[in-house]
Amino acid sequence: IGVLALIFVLFQVFRSLIFGAIAGHRPPAWLGMILGAIGGFTSTLAHAGGPPITIYLLPQRLPRNLFVGTTVITFFIINLVKLIPYSLLGLLQVGNLLTVLILSPFAFIGVRIGIYLNRRFEDDWFNRIIYVILFLTGLQLVIGRSLLSLFVG
Repeated sequence: IGVLALIFVLFQVFRSLIFGAIAGHRPPAWLGMILGAIGGFTSTLAHAGGPPITIYLLPQRLPRNLFVGTTVITFFIINLVKLIPYSLLGLLQVGNLLTVLILSPFAFIGVRIGIYLNRRFEDDWFNRIIYVILFLTGLQLVIGRSLLSLFVG
């Protein structure tokens, strides 16, 4: 998944350098189904479903609100479906609720920061930032550990 994300971003960057701004296009539905399935599978196994979904959405150059809304709905559905194998494997336990309660305020704060930033960026800058995040995510998946740990120790 990491290599796929890196190749995609590098391809898009070189394409934009050679041909100018990347025109938006809608990838075929079959590609969306494949990348959606890969995103759901990798999200279930390693919480790494973002890159395949992003690779499908970015070329469409969706307005930032539509991009964010689509990813929220997509991962809401993926996370609901993940409850089935997680419960069958015994991974959902009452003891985990304490962790959920402790981390919930941070999720709320993160959502509020995301809404604030989403309102501040134009669509072109938003897309550039998403490309950078996708590249860094791909790099982290290839390296196999946090990029921050490379600098901190």
